[in-house]
Amino acid sequence: MPKKASGNDTQSQDKGRDEKALFIIAYFLEIITGIIILFLKGGQDKRLGFHSMQSIFLGAFSVVIAILFGIFMLQYVATAINLLIWLYGMYVGLEAYGGRDIKIPIISGYAERYSGYAIKN
Repeated sequence: MPKKASGNDTQSQDKGRDEKALFIIAYFLEIITGIIILFLKGGQDKRLGFHSMQSIFLGAFSVVIAILFGIFMLQYVATAINLLIWLYGMYVGLEAYGGRDIKIPIISGYAERYSGYAIKN
């Protein structure tokens, strides 16, 4: 016979879901939400700190792309590239929500170094 969930079990499941949602939120506005989550929860959870750092670096990369293409009057190209970068970040956040860590080339090395969390392959 299946065990009935008590009120405490339901609350802990909701809390776990809320904590996991932070992985997606970290990538939503990249730099902004990454910094907020890093300061609020990054010290408590190294994995969440890693993803916050990775989203911050991904956002910084987007800013660099926008500036470089903006200098050469290619704003539409920058917008398209930044949209693809954002979509990739959301994919990484969704995978992290599911318990799978994805290394973003170059960026994840810095995120591992500064967060103290290493992805196991």
